[in-house]
Amino acid sequence: MNKTDHKKPQKPTAPTPKPTPIIADTEVNLVLGLIAGFITGVLLLCVVIFVHQSIIGENPFTWRIYILPAICGGLSGIIVSNFFLKRQVVLSETVTFERKQRLLFQRDLSKANILLKQLQDKLRNEIAANVKASAALRKSKQEMTQLTEITASLGNVFIVDNEPGYLAFLQDAFKNAEFTLYCATTGREALMKMMQIPADLVISDYRLPEMTAADFLKNVKFDYPAATRAVMGDYEYQPSVVQILTEGLASSVFMKPKNNDITDLQNGIARVLKLRKVLNDGKISALMGTIEQMPKLPLIFNEFSDAVRREANFQQLADIISKDTAVAAKLLQISNSAFFSSEKTASLEQAIMMLGVSATRDIVLTASLSERGAPRTLHMEYFQKIMKHSLVVNKYMEPFSRLVYGKSIDRNFKSVGLTHDIGKIILLQNFPDRFDKIVSMQLRNPKASFYDCEIALGYGDCTHAEIGAYLLDLWNFPTISVEVALYHHTPTLARDTQYNEILRIASMTNEVVNYLSSSSNLENINLNDFLKAIKNELM
Repeated sequence: MNKTDHKKPQKPTAPTPKPTPIIADTEVNLVLGLIAGFITGVLLLCVVIFVHQSIIGENPFTWRIYILPAICGGLSGIIVSNFFLKRQVVLSETVTFERKQRLLFQRDLSKANILLKQLQDKLRNEIAANVKASAALRKSKQEMTQLTEITASLGNVFIVDNEPGYLAFLQDAFKNAEFTLYCATTGREALMKMMQIPADLVISDYRLPEMTAADFLKNVKFDYPAATRAVMGDYEYQPSVVQILTEGLASSVFMKPKNNDITDLQNGIARVLKLRKVLNDGKISALMGTIEQMPKLPLIFNEFSDAVRREANFQQLADIISKDTAVAAKLLQISNSAFFSSEKTASLEQAIMMLGVSATRDIVLTASLSERGAPRTLHMEYFQKIMKHSLVVNKYMEPFSRLVYGKSIDRNFKSVGLTHDIGKIILLQNFPDRFDKIVSMQLRNPKASFYDCEIALGYGDCTHAEIGAYLLDLWNFPTISVEVALYHHTPTLARDTQYNEILRIASMTNEVVNYLSSSSNLENINLNDFLKAIKNELM
């Protein structure tokens, strides 16, 4: 016997017919019993009357003759009622038994459904877990594959040179490099290849047949704007290389290897490609993609830069700046400050001479950027602080270089400090709520820098440093300007750079300026006259 047999009640020995769907209750059976008794009494009465009349001969209508039928009728009614009551009990027990069986069956069915659902859920969860594990494994394999591909190739590099033998040498020398090299002997050939193969870095020799290097790089700039452009020259000064750089057609210069030593060229190419991968990070691109209109170089900056490339004189440069009253006022304000000269001037031409053309160009950029939109008064105050901070850092990078390295900064890098914090201006203009949140945290923690607060708030993957470097690279600024913007808080991360000294000087000067600007009391700080001078200019 199974378990369900123990739970069932014992069946009667006599076979019980299957109950019909009838209604059995006590009142109905009593009525039936009374009717049966009445009929029985009438029949007995008829029998008695017949007997008396035919045998005894008495008058049948005397009262005595009713006693026996009445007794017999009552007894028969009790017997019939008892019969129907017993039938009701049997029917009730049968119905109750069936109801109990039905309830037990429904309960068991409910339990079975619950168990079945639990098993289905468990099975479904196991299947989902297996699918998820499989997906995670596939994703891990894909990431490993991508990592392997990234490690194997930093990108596609095109080198254009009119010497086939030199290109064959580079092809053989770079066959195991971190990047994939493609070569062409003319600009047209290179442009044809780039139609089929995406280019990450394009390096053109400063001398090309058929099409000049400037014309070739100009075509690359317009047809393939995502590609980084560079020019390759000899170790002697070439005006054409300077022209290409000043016209913004290339952001880097590579020197041809001497004595077949390709180490510097290979490291330089890898450095540019790695920097490109950092700046093309998905999070930075996603953030910049939320801007309704990507920031572009201001028209006055482009006009000023074009004039510099044409070697315009100071008066012509001053005439360009005078077209924008706000930028002109900012330039005069800076030139008349203690940063550059103790002499006052109201002449834009004289101001450009005192500041220098390179510094003037970067001031025009930051000043013209601040005039975009209609920022709140408080935001204008923040912009003034950013501008002052950049000017102080740029000015004191030179004495810090002499103090630490015993030499002056290269004249080509004299104004890199002016654009190192340009990412803050972009945040202020395009993400004011984020900027306010960072500044609010910085006010509550005076010893923490703007960068520290960005990290604490979860913006570490896309700080003002990455944003500034991203735009400077987009605007084709020199690599040194991009790297100073990117690494001025983290110079140790710039392992594959040729600008280690300038990056450390920029970072050091920036930290000192931040420290002094956050210190309210200098009496307890042991500073020499040099550091106190910096503090005074921050007041």
